[in-house]
Amino acid sequence: MVEIELEKVSIFVDVQNIYYTCRQAYQSNFDYNKFWANVTRGRVVVSAFAYATDRGDEKQAQFQNILRAIGFTVKLTPLLKRRDGTTKADWDVGIALDVYHVWWDHFLKAEIERATGTIFSFHVCDWRVPTRDMLNDRAVMGDGCIQINEIRGWVEKAGFDGFIEVEIFSDELWGMDQERYLKRIKNAYLKHV
Repeated sequence: MVEIELEKVSIFVDVQNIYYTCRQAYQSNFDYNKFWANVTRGRVVVSAFAYATDRGDEKQAQFQNILRAIGFTVKLTPLLKRRDGTTKADWDVGIALDVYHVWWDHFLKAEIERATGTIFSFHVCDWRVPTRDMLNDRAVMGDGCIQINEIRGWVEKAGFDGFIEVEIFSDELWGMDQERYLKRIKNAYLKHV
């Protein structure tokens, strides 16, 4: 007799994202029972987690019990209210703000203010003008057009007080003498960050 080994799966569901996506894109609800039947057919479920916010709402608690009955372990987190009145689930997940990817945004200061308390990482380098390669042509701070010190002020005002990571992807700079390069980075950091 041939024994067939079933495929093992773990399932991770972001309840709020599924809810709002189905509501906005399809004007319908998501059928968790049908989903469970489809993804578990012929498979062994190792783990299944449904991540949701805890609003203390009776109807929501009933829905979470339905998820448990289906087979999910429901993970709840409190809902945090930001200073601007918007809400965010508190998953201890934060923002890694990299100046290279956001410096050009005209609303950057307002977006950083909105992210108060959620910036966990701050990355610096500079934008070379003209840029020769979108990934590996970053510049040392002060050698480009990013107002790094100003952005740092906004980030710190938003509550970030961690380490600042220098992240310079550059084929050209990687090819130079690394001791000289490190001194150049240190001097640029002290002057422009």
